[in-house]
Amino acid sequence: MNSPPRSSSFLAIACSCFVAAARCPAGDAQQEPDSAADHPRSSVDTAALQRNWDALRQRGLRLLPVPKQLQFRGEPLPLSGEGARRAVVVLAEDSPRGRIAANEIVSRLEDFSAKVELPVVAAPQAGAYNVVIENRWPNTTTVLSSGQVSDRPETLDRKVSKGCESTGFEETCRSGERRGQETLAEHIRAKYGCRTNTFTRDETVPAEARKTDQAYGVYPRDDGLSLAGQGGVEMLYAAVTLCWLIEERAGQVFLHPAAGVDWPDYKHRHMGSPLAPYQTNTVGGDPQAHLANMRKYLDWLFRMKATGVFRHTIGSQSHSSLPDKLASTPAARACAKLVSDYGRERGIVTMHNGSVSLSTDPEDKDRPGFDQMMKDEDRGHYHSWARHDLHRNKAHNLAAFCKECGFDLAFIHANARRRGVPPLRLRGRLPRAIPP
Repeated sequence: MNSPPRSSSFLAIACSCFVAAARCPAGDAQQEPDSAADHPRSSVDTAALQRNWDALRQRGLRLLPVPKQLQFRGEPLPLSGEGARRAVVVLAEDSPRGRIAANEIVSRLEDFSAKVELPVVAAPQAGAYNVVIENRWPNTTTVLSSGQVSDRPETLDRKVSKGCESTGFEETCRSGERRGQETLAEHIRAKYGCRTNTFTRDETVPAEARKTDQAYGVYPRDDGLSLAGQGGVEMLYAAVTLCWLIEERAGQVFLHPAAGVDWPDYKHRHMGSPLAPYQTNTVGGDPQAHLANMRKYLDWLFRMKATGVFRHTIGSQSHSSLPDKLASTPAARACAKLVSDYGRERGIVTMHNGSVSLSTDPEDKDRPGFDQMMKDEDRGHYHSWARHDLHRNKAHNLAAFCKECGFDLAFIHANARRRGVPPLRLRGRLPRAIPP
């Protein structure tokens, strides 16, 4: 996998991706919690994060976001040069996200001048330093209809919901009984007396980390390291973290063994709107060429553990209120779809934005009934709150557009005028918008 080099300097916002606000530890002065219930303060205080950052800097490493829990284990392991130890990436289950994780680790070595071989294998190798990617779902344990436990994924006959499959949360039992907010790990442990992967077996993981579907861990083992998480994306985050624990010093590549656990304070971490000319100059051409152009930005977002991007490939569109008339071009939509799929595989959702306007001037000024609508003189947009037939057409066009582009979310602008008659003063004009 040819990946862009990882920059050694980052936006300050990256520091807050997983770490938002901190609370004083027990015994210290307590601050009042935030008013937003969705974003409780982390129990990990600033001093702990500073200690982890200092530990990283002492080894010449730059890992952002800084993990809430981090402890280095022993001396750096040489992967090249004098005393080099053979290392392998173990991918027990061949899955799309498992391959992404493996390729991410292997591609890290392309950043260095020293050549290091890091093969991807299906099982731990005797005598090697094994970096084990735990990507068998649900984790490493399968519960059979008989109640027995198996490590063979092909014997899975439990009905698992999409949420559980992707994040480790929520499942439907064989009997169809709903387990509510109980995690898969908790259910298996309570019902069958067994556990799932290394992360979910970790009894030291704080309760707040178990409540999120984006927590992950890096765990030392006798013959290497294990990368695990609540689900597929979280396993990817563990792999990304490991990449930043590999560095080159004086022409020699080292891996720094460490134990670490991290989880976000904010579930949604959207950054940027990649619509600069150098990002859109390939739109409408070969979709693969456009993806290659956009990968630099998406890989950077992925390595910062961002979860979303606001607009890409195609900017704001005025979606038509005529039937079956999609915005942009088929070629541009194909380019957007490839980029959206690439981001989604890495836990990044994409958003498109449009407007509630039913049409624009001068393109549609002569359409029947539009002379009776409110016209936004700033933008040339026509608005009506009564033409449900046109809004229905527009909604269908928007949905079809987002589907073809692979956009996960749509952000719709309401009317907002900068001059002239503001929306709140239009009450007297509304009857004119009602068709005869």
